[in-house]
Amino acid sequence: MPAIQEKVNEQSYSVVELLESEYDMILEKLGNLELLALKLDNSKLETEHHIEIFKLNNFIYSELMKYFHSEEDYLFKELSRLMPDPSSTRVMADEHFEILRVCNKIQSYLSDEDAADGRKDEIQGLIYYLGGILRRHIQRKNIMLHHEVSLLIPEDTKEYLYREMYKKTHR
Repeated sequence: MPAIQEKVNEQSYSVVELLESEYDMILEKLGNLELLALKLDNSKLETEHHIEIFKLNNFIYSELMKYFHSEEDYLFKELSRLMPDPSSTRVMADEHFEILRVCNKIQSYLSDEDAADGRKDEIQGLIYYLGGILRRHIQRKNIMLHHEVSLLIPEDTKEYLYREMYKKTHR
């Protein structure tokens, strides 16, 4: 049984733990994507690398969409209600937009396999940029959200947020 499902069954409602465990999986895939980007240094964008980069980037994008929307729809709305503007949630939502924009740009460069080899340096740079901004975003989120959730959100609301976010991200 996955650890997150066990948490739901145990009635443990750490919204931040839910996000952290999911982001660990995304960071693992991001590491694989960056390793493939390293292979582009001195070579042509081979079909097998092209396909693997496309799949990994698509996976990362799809997973991030789920979690970012879940955060924005539930957690950020609740925190925004409790904190004065400007709040950290606005900054994090802006980062979501930028991260997804970079994923989209990578996919658009990869969508034409013939043209992709001519853009391999741009693709490689975007992958490295994605790695940097996504890691910083997750670190900041793990620290700030944990603090804000702990201080501001009542236990019954945490329970509700956890269950709703879990349902939205684990369909």
